[in-house]
Amino acid sequence: MPETLTPVEYERQDNQESRFGDHAEILELMNHGEPRILGRIEDIVPLVNAHSNVVELAELSKHQPIVGERVNKAELVFFNDPKQQIFGVFKPFDGENEEIRGFIGYQNFYTHEHAAYLVSQHFGFDLVPPTTVRIINGRVGALQLFMLPDEFQTGENLASVSDDEWENLKNSDDMMKLHLFDYILANPDRAQENYLVKYNKNSGLSLDEGNQPQIIAIDHGVAFSQHYYNNTENFKGPYFHLTVADQQSKKSTPTLTPIPEQLLDKIDQGQKRKDELTAKLAAINPDIAEHDLDALWDRISDLVKYGHFIDRNNRVAIHDKLA
Repeated sequence: MPETLTPVEYERQDNQESRFGDHAEILELMNHGEPRILGRIEDIVPLVNAHSNVVELAELSKHQPIVGERVNKAELVFFNDPKQQIFGVFKPFDGENEEIRGFIGYQNFYTHEHAAYLVSQHFGFDLVPPTTVRIINGRVGALQLFMLPDEFQTGENLASVSDDEWENLKNSDDMMKLHLFDYILANPDRAQENYLVKYNKNSGLSLDEGNQPQIIAIDHGVAFSQHYYNNTENFKGPYFHLTVADQQSKKSTPTLTPIPEQLLDKIDQGQKRKDELTAKLAAINPDIAEHDLDALWDRISDLVKYGHFIDRNNRVAIHDKLA
C-alpha cells in the first residue's frame, strides 16, 4: 500500500477533490458568519416534506403516516458573505424528538451529525456535507451545508430514473463508500430518503468525470450505537446484502463481499491515524459511549484485516476462505 499521508496532505487532498467545495471556507462561514433564519424547510423548499426520517431536513407533517410520530424540527439558514452565499440546515437540540431519543438511549442527536461528518472526512469519503455545532438565537444544534433540491434529490424521489440508471447507482463507487461508511458508523437508518443523488430533471443522473453517480449522505443522528445496530429490526441499512444473501431466512447463505482496493487503502490510512480522529471526537464531546467508539475501531480493524464486510452472518465463511 502507498506510504501513509500526513494529516496536512490528507486535508489538502480532500479539499481539492471535494464535491462540496472548500470545507475550511464553508465551515468558517457557518461557524462565524451572521445567520439569517428563513423558516421551516418544508415551508420553503418543495418536496422536503415528503421525508420521513428520525432526524430529517424538515419538521415532518403530523398528517403523514409515520410510526411513532417521529417529528424533529429543522430550519433553513442563509449566510451571505462577500466570497460566497450558502444555505444551511439547522437541527436544534430543542427540536429533537425526546421519545425517540429516550428509546434509543441518547442524550442528543445533533452531536452525532457532527461526529459523522468528522468520520467521513477522516477516511476521505467526502460523503457528508460540511457540518458543525453552533448556537443560533440561543439554541444549540447541528448546522450542515444544505444541498439544493434543484441539483440533488433523495433516493426515494428519483421516480424517473431508468432501470439501467438504478443499476449504475447501486453499483457505483459512491454506493460502496456509503456501505462502508454505514458499516463503520453502525448506522441502522439508511433508507432511500436518507441519501441524496445528484440529479438533473431533464437528463437524469448527473455523472462525474469518471462516469459515476454522486451520492451525499445525510441524517446520522442515530448512528454509533453498536447494540442498536445489531438488535433493531425496525431500521434498515444498505449493508445486509453484503454479508448474507437472505437475512429473513433461518437458512440464509453467507455472502462474501470484497472491498475495492482503493477504498480499503482509505480505511487503512485512516486506521493508522486513529489517534487524530479519536482526539477530534473527544474535542466535540459527542454523545457516544466509550464501548461504542471501541466497537467502531474494531469494525475498522476487521475491514482492514479481512478485506471483506464481516459480521456474525459470514464470519465463519470468511475465516474458512482465508484459512
